[in-house]
Amino acid sequence: MNACAGYAANAYAYAKAAYKQKKFIIQTKLGVFLAKKKEMISLDIGSSAIKGVYGWVKDGSIRVLRTAIVDMPKGCYQGGIISDKYEFERALGSVIEKLQARTKDVAVAFESSEIIKRELVVPRAAPEDIADLVSYEITNYLPIDIANYVMQHKVVKTLEDGRLEVRVFAVPHNIASGLFDAIKNIGCNPYKMELSTNGLQQIFEGEFENTAVVDIGAGHTNVVIFENGLFEFNRLVSVGLRMFEAPLERLRSSNSDTLTSLLREHDVAQIWSDYRFGDLASREMTDEKRVAVEEIVVAMDYLLDEVDKVVQFHLKRDSERRIDSVRISGGGSLLGGMAAAIEKKLSIPASLLTIPNVGDIEEVQDFVNAITIMPGDMNFFAPFVKEKPKTDSRRLLATIAVVLAVFGIVYLTADVMLRENALRTEIAALDAQINDVALNAAIERVDEKQALLDRMQNTLEVLRAADIAHRLRNTVSDELIDLINAQIPDKVFLSDISISSDSVQLSGTSHDHNNISQFVYNLRKTGRFSEIDLGNISEDTYGYSFSVNLLLVPAVEEVTDENR
Repeated sequence: MNACAGYAANAYAYAKAAYKQKKFIIQTKLGVFLAKKKEMISLDIGSSAIKGVYGWVKDGSIRVLRTAIVDMPKGCYQGGIISDKYEFERALGSVIEKLQARTKDVAVAFESSEIIKRELVVPRAAPEDIADLVSYEITNYLPIDIANYVMQHKVVKTLEDGRLEVRVFAVPHNIASGLFDAIKNIGCNPYKMELSTNGLQQIFEGEFENTAVVDIGAGHTNVVIFENGLFEFNRLVSVGLRMFEAPLERLRSSNSDTLTSLLREHDVAQIWSDYRFGDLASREMTDEKRVAVEEIVVAMDYLLDEVDKVVQFHLKRDSERRIDSVRISGGGSLLGGMAAAIEKKLSIPASLLTIPNVGDIEEVQDFVNAITIMPGDMNFFAPFVKEKPKTDSRRLLATIAVVLAVFGIVYLTADVMLRENALRTEIAALDAQINDVALNAAIERVDEKQALLDRMQNTLEVLRAADIAHRLRNTVSDELIDLINAQIPDKVFLSDISISSDSVQLSGTSHDHNNISQFVYNLRKTGRFSEIDLGNISEDTYGYSFSVNLLLVPAVEEVTDENR
């Protein structure tokens, strides 16, 4: 009886597996022919505006029906953190009302320097087990509490030894839950939260170019590198269109002018180009306008320098790397001279980023992030979605499985017996291998070599991190020297520049006392120094000698892929 019961259990298991496989094949084939359009609202939420699109996705194809932009109330949202819940939800509701959508499903595009991105290698495993492996491995790389993050992963490729290369993304739990709750509070369904960089991937799939995408927003600029159509690297820098707000205020003609309208009226990229490569610097203009123009040029220099640093950092990691083209998107891409300015700075062909076959959309570059995440497969809202109760269809499947098991007992008994004998033979062979002394000794030697390799790899990572930190420190010093040099008036000469971690000391001479005052004024206008202390000015045979002590504005440390 015990043997019969064992045969019955095995037969049931084989029948159940056969049924599942057949069901999967049928569902897959039906899915190809009967795939339905998935309608959704997709939002790109920034600190200055919410950009929304309403459309549908079918088999990876996107169609946009309507778009809308609503200004974000000042001070209520920054980098995923909601500081004014009432105003934030009111802005969300406003953009959704403008879209006039027939669905309540809302997707959110997100990108922040708070996101942790790492590439790991894990043993080959079933898809449902990879998440557990990733959660375990990530703790060996980063000193974080994974309970404070929502993690998603993407298998990049299978290595020659069968292991999997996996790209891991971790979003702070409080950011994902805050956005989820806000969408729920306005009566909508938080459908998914996807990374903007992952959404961009679909535009370049199948291409053989190496492309840099420069997404210029109000508060930051995201530089994303794709090699042969695959995401390789990205860096979020804290520079954006808001840098031009102060100088544009000098050119304001009406109290109703917004930053967007000012940027459209006074194309800062074109002003920079005319000043650096044209005759704008020599034209007659009022003192106030000249100050505004020079401040715009300095801010544009800083923006372009930051983009160039990210590109050069990527290229210097491997001497064989190259970038064939630059595509620009975001609010900054709508400035007529921006593509030409980036092309002049980087010496790489630059153009607007376009999205094919999504519909007739005006100024599509403003909605790139919202559009491209629509077909994505990541969802950082997943942990907050309550599991639906089981339906009656499960009972039907259980009944079918029992019926198949009964027939399986009749038809598969002989096959089970044969399999059992074969398994016993294999077990005996495995026992012999397990007890093989020579084999066990070889395994121990391999383990020792693997442990040595792991220690060497850890040492290499530490050296790489130190090298990168050293390069970044040198980059900061060079940037400060260039900035100070740009502020020196005629007839002022510096004899010494000393830069420490939080201050700069200058000394020099001038034939004119007023030129020294102008130099100090120029330094103050850069906004990079919190305190400027002009020391004693003494007169000698060369004119006036002076010294200046500058205290740097504390910088917000940028979180990079290398120092996380």
